[in-house]
Amino acid sequence: MAYESENRLNEFVFQNCEMNLSGYDGNTIMMNAEYLSVSKNSAENPHGCDMQADGAVLSLGGFTVQRFFISSWNEFHEEEYDEFGIPIEDGSLRGEEAVKAFCDELRRGIAITDFGIHMGGGHFLSAMTTGGKMLEVRFMFSSAKVSWEGYSGKAWYENRRR
Repeated sequence: MAYESENRLNEFVFQNCEMNLSGYDGNTIMMNAEYLSVSKNSAENPHGCDMQADGAVLSLGGFTVQRFFISSWNEFHEEEYDEFGIPIEDGSLRGEEAVKAFCDELRRGIAITDFGIHMGGGHFLSAMTTGGKMLEVRFMFSSAKVSWEGYSGKAWYENRRR
């Protein structure tokens, strides 16, 4: 790959990115990321605006899933907490069962609606499945690497900025 960024996920815009599973070895998950945008503030972006990465792959080492939840739009709800700030159980999957379910959805492909740092620790990802359901996964990792071949043009939202 021509470009690489390690442990700097804040340099990327994942919204509207389409991801599918490239591989998972029990420790590292690799996802192909189409429509991934690279921030103009990234050292690897020589352009004056956010750009769309071509042939991007996201690799997360030491990958673990704390929670996986999937539902239809009308079933989807924000996580509820008890008086101690602990999430109330909602039928979500955890551990290896959650990793397997997430990998199964990635094999079919997902479209990211939100991606970031979770207030309870780790990261979260919200997405639409190819079957029209919403999924949310809360996960942790010890290392992150994004690699890509080049740039295919401006990020999808650049022409909408004023």
